[in-house]
Amino acid sequence: MRLVSLLGELWDGRSARAVAEEFVASLIEAGADVKAAVVIGSGARGGWRPHSDIDLVLVLGSRRDIRPVLEAPGLGTVDPKPYTVREAIDALEKADTTIIEAMEFGVVIHDDGFWSKLRKLYEEGVRGKVRVRRRNGALEFSLAG
Repeated sequence: MRLVSLLGELWDGRSARAVAEEFVASLIEAGADVKAAVVIGSGARGGWRPHSDIDLVLVLGSRRDIRPVLEAPGLGTVDPKPYTVREAIDALEKADTTIIEAMEFGVVIHDDGFWSKLRKLYEEGVRGKVRVRRRNGALEFSLAG
């Protein structure tokens, strides 16, 4: 019996985790300052299918680091959701659903220490203000009452 990655396998048998890690490595090789990379979506929640793409939250050092993301090999298979450091902090403070999903269900594949700090901010301030639950395979977000 073969072990399958938590993130699943793609239609061609490749590990989704390995593909995501290769994507991040290609960004770093291209000179992007990748602070964090977190897989979200069906792969991270265990509902992946072989035809699923890889939803990848990226936190980048600055706006200039976005260009390598847009030119990276693997687009389509990997669906990047880039944020700068400032944008990620702002998104967390505004309870942006993508960042909240990454905090609650994401699989961290790269962290230079920034994601750990952002997670601490989430745990200390935002987590109690939002409610996330699964319903029929989808995520629902609401403000905690």
